[in-house]
Amino acid sequence: MTHANAPLRSQAGPLMRTAADTTISDWFARADLPPGAEFDDSHPGAAQTFREWSERRVALLLCGRRFSAVRLPARLVHAAACTDVSDTDMTAAVTATLGMLGGPVICDAFSTHYYALVPCVPKRVWPHKRVSFLGTESCLGVPRTDVLTPPGTYWAVPPHTTGDLCALSAVIGMVDLGRHCLDQVSEW
Repeated sequence: MTHANAPLRSQAGPLMRTAADTTISDWFARADLPPGAEFDDSHPGAAQTFREWSERRVALLLCGRRFSAVRLPARLVHAAACTDVSDTDMTAAVTATLGMLGGPVICDAFSTHYYALVPCVPKRVWPHKRVSFLGTESCLGVPRTDVLTPPGTYWAVPPHTTGDLCALSAVIGMVDLGRHCLDQVSEW
């Protein structure tokens, strides 16, 4: 019997922090399967995902079947967080702002973007032309569930359960707030 908080090692090798992390990782590893499709451990996409997580800490996953993503420029997120404060306070303000989205958010420290994972909806539903929506035929670098700090791509807000996604309305509201704040100080 495995203790729920004991570290686990998936079949492909990356260290997982808990049984929940393993379940969440398995859910992400199925990102390329159509809804309702059967899954087993021999699925080549899942094996590739675990290999990438093991070797690089991040795996390239297909959007538009299990989740979509909204690419949020860091400048927009910082504006929504009203971060005209010190660097230490800014980190706390950004984390709190992202946490209000209600689901997982990835930070790509190299490109200075955040990616809010949202339910799959048609791209035409996304109202903001200047903030990218990644749906079908898009890929996203998704970190291993235990990667919570830089360097590189990491979870700014980690997923807590399988299927845990940000509310699209909350992401739209944060973008609206960030745009409003940026419009007050400059063109963006």
